[in-house]
Amino acid sequence: MKQENPVTGSKLSIIQFYRKQLIKFHNLGLGKKTENRVLITENLINMTKMRLAQLSVSYEASLSVENKYNRRMQRKLNKAKLPPL
Repeated sequence: MKQENPVTGSKLSIIQFYRKQLIKFHNLGLGKKTENRVLITENLINMTKMRLAQLSVSYEASLSVENKYNRRMQRKLNKAKLPPL
């Protein structure tokens, strides 16, 4: 079973949190308040979208680096003469 990188796992959790917040803001609507009494404004929505975009780019970049590492390790394993299991 593949273990998830804790850094990319936590980034994904934060990304999912921001997505859920945007959905909540959309469902409640401008001028309404959340359960924590935060007023939903256009600025709040824009800042949330901006942060989500930043995190998404960062997450995609970390996956790209991780994938390069995994491909490199797989090539090394393919070249190695390993005894059969």
